[in-house]
Amino acid sequence: MQSRFVIIAKTQSTSLAQLVHRYELMRLIDDAIVNVGGAEAFNGHYLPVLERFADRVQEVPLQKAAFASLGGAFACGVRSSTLALRACDATIFSPTAGASERLTNDARYRWLAFCAALSTVYLICTASVDVLSDDGQDSRTYSWSDDTHLIDWCPTLKMAWVNKPQYLLSRLHPHLSPLFFPGQFAHLPRTLTSDFGAAINPSLATPSAEGPLARIVRQAIERIIADEKSMISGWVEQPPSTGQTATPGPADSSGQPIPGNPATASGDAAPPQSPMTSPPGQPSTDLTIDEETGEISAPSPQSAPKENPAQVKSREWLTALGSMTEMDPYVTEISGGRILLQRKAMGFGALPTVNSRMLLDAGHMDKKLTDGIETTAAAAAIYLAAKASRSSS
Repeated sequence: MQSRFVIIAKTQSTSLAQLVHRYELMRLIDDAIVNVGGAEAFNGHYLPVLERFADRVQEVPLQKAAFASLGGAFACGVRSSTLALRACDATIFSPTAGASERLTNDARYRWLAFCAALSTVYLICTASVDVLSDDGQDSRTYSWSDDTHLIDWCPTLKMAWVNKPQYLLSRLHPHLSPLFFPGQFAHLPRTLTSDFGAAINPSLATPSAEGPLARIVRQAIERIIADEKSMISGWVEQPPSTGQTATPGPADSSGQPIPGNPATASGDAAPPQSPMTSPPGQPSTDLTIDEETGEISAPSPQSAPKENPAQVKSREWLTALGSMTEMDPYVTEISGGRILLQRKAMGFGALPTVNSRMLLDAGHMDKKLTDGIETTAAAAAIYLAAKASRSSS
């Protein structure tokens, strides 16, 4: 596992804001803020993990095969974790759990998917790259298990590939402890921490028994890496013709080309951009997230639309809401067999913005008001049936 200490790139300490701006990832962050229910939820739970990830990987590449240029690990981590968040919308994590338990745990699983994706990418990076100091003194090698983050370890860094990297979790898990705060998962029940541990999978191997959380994290990272490899394979160096001169890509201090920076021929169109520098919004390949299983795949033109799982979640949420006596004052029957859900009711079990999006995706929202939601008659029927069942029991 020793590295050859052939320098592949050099960099300086960089903040999270600089990294997001440099690799054009702000739109993905904005989408994630909406996905988790707003800036308050993102800043309170997601941002601290992302900041710690950025402080530890800085601009280190991910691996030779993909995301091999500066910022590779960070870009892959952001893209994979935000794609995993999207996949959570189409995933039922605990099929046997009751409605109230699902309402509580869905937000937790969403956060764990984000954390597990960053953790897996982080371990792939630590297995693939050695980081050395470049401050004019005797060269030192950074320990990925060091409590000191890379951003604080040395102001200037140089990186080298590890020969024959090993991606087994059993060999890499000591690197994980500095990535999180002590006790950061203490509030979670045993089942969720177990699912989180199983979702950290730097080898990206498919186990015989794979839970929903582990599956969406693995598939998100595989999809992002596959997109990057596909983009790199599209970089075809054209031989120079008459009057054209081949222009080599950037080289390191030993004269070797830096991976991920293909040569171009002057006068030809520029090669396709890497997903790290392509316009961010959606991943570079249009992805399909299976609405029933949550699996991430390339779209199939022959695939038929399936039932939106948001309808299942919405039905369970309306049923749970109807079973809660204390919520009665905040739900009003209105014309057309519909109901008005006041903001207090919309905050039942999750943030109002999250529940509002769920009702919209399920087709159960008729009108959005400043102080609540008017549902469809179908949604009202689910709620009123649960309420009547409570009254008769």
